[in-house]
Amino acid sequence: MTGIITDFFSQIVYIFGYIAKNYRILIDDITHGTINPSIAMPDEVKKSLMKRITPMPERGRELSKIFKNGSNFVFAKKVWPNLSYIFGAGTANFAPYDKILSKCYIGKDVDRIYSGVVASEGLWSFPIFKNNPNTLLATKSVFFEFLPVEAGDDFTKIVTIDKVKVGKTYELI
Repeated sequence: MTGIITDFFSQIVYIFGYIAKNYRILIDDITHGTINPSIAMPDEVKKSLMKRITPMPERGRELSKIFKNGSNFVFAKKVWPNLSYIFGAGTANFAPYDKILSKCYIGKDVDRIYSGVVASEGLWSFPIFKNNPNTLLATKSVFFEFLPVEAGDDFTKIVTIDKVKVGKTYELI
């Protein structure tokens, strides 16, 4: 695995947290090609998955060596040596997850690529540098409206991109 693409860094923190808490069960399941009975899932899902799962004893041994002293260490690059980036939202409300991700799971050897402002309605901005949360507006991708910050909640002051003034601060609407 060379990269992880996610909506939000918080999702990866939860997954890595699950791995850290349940590594023994996961290693056993990988080794034997099983799904631990403690993992709750509908029977039809389990049956479907079991048709595709095969034992991987060699990978189980590798993981056992990696986790021989527990899971309280930065393990992502040890588990996936080719992991080079995580792409997703890791700024604003997700910044605390970015810090946890770096400190507890990926360290400094895995780059973070911040997705910028994206939504189901469109692509609003895109990353320009790795490990840098600043992004550029994708000015031709969607229709932009901006509210000058000093306008507060006065939405009659909304302007389009052609009316934005350099040096003023705006909220993206």
